[in-house]
Amino acid sequence: MTTPRRRRGRRHQHPTGPPESSPQPIEVERKYCEAVLDEDDKACYFQPLCTVLLPMHGPRLCRRHTRECAESCRLYKDASRRMEALQPRVLEFSRRNKRGGFHLLHEVAEAFRIMDEFIFWADLELRERRGHTRFYAFVGSDPGHEKRMINVDKHMGIARKVQRDLRLRMYELQAEARRSEQREEAGRRGRARQQRWRSASPEEEQRVVRCFAMRVIRPDEEESDSEQEELEEVDDSALEEMMDEEELRADERTEREILEMLQWYSRSESGVSSVVGRTRDRDDCVDMLAYSTRNLDVMAPD
Repeated sequence: MTTPRRRRGRRHQHPTGPPESSPQPIEVERKYCEAVLDEDDKACYFQPLCTVLLPMHGPRLCRRHTRECAESCRLYKDASRRMEALQPRVLEFSRRNKRGGFHLLHEVAEAFRIMDEFIFWADLELRERRGHTRFYAFVGSDPGHEKRMINVDKHMGIARKVQRDLRLRMYELQAEARRSEQREEAGRRGRARQQRWRSASPEEEQRVVRCFAMRVIRPDEEESDSEQEELEEVDDSALEEMMDEEELRADERTEREILEMLQWYSRSESGVSSVVGRTRDRDDCVDMLAYSTRNLDVMAPD
């Protein structure tokens, strides 16, 4: 008896035609944020540049660095306006100091205060512009910003020289006031001594002493009831008079770029739509930056 032959199974045959290919993801061109990380950032030790990826046709900076760039621009623009508002008085005091025109102590004290305030705002503008150029203009600094920083540094050097001269002049006037007071006091004592010698009765002696018992108040000892006032709002008229066209155009280009980046991020977020479509002129650009910065603070950081 023969056993039946086992039939072989059919081999697996591929379907006719080439195999179907799985869908491939669409590659979108991307670029990195151009901001330089701060020294306080932990990632700065490994990678000095920001590693946030952005669309190729999107803004130059990421959302976080756009907010920081707007805040930096607001700070140095405010310092520029306040410095330029004080610059005419600084130049006037400089010319007056060369002529030796300070003879009163309270005038020297006022000029010294103006110089100190001018140096404060000039130093703040210079530091903020340098930081802005370092962290947010890695590709290349605007020539107008470079020219503005050179001019601010030059005027700050002039103010510091005048302030040193005013300090020496203040010491001289204070020494003259003390010597004058000592001479007057010595004269009063001499006259009182002579009157005592000529006086015949104690009552007349006491009257003479009371007559000359006077206190001389120096100008620098006068009390002032004025309190520290809050900073007043300063417009851009001083900037337009003192800054040349290249410096003004550089600031306008920076403000325009920041405003465009802020509006791009505001359109990309559904919860922030109040910034879109708002038109402002150059005078309100800084207010727009501050307004947009407050709106972007509600977004989650990258």
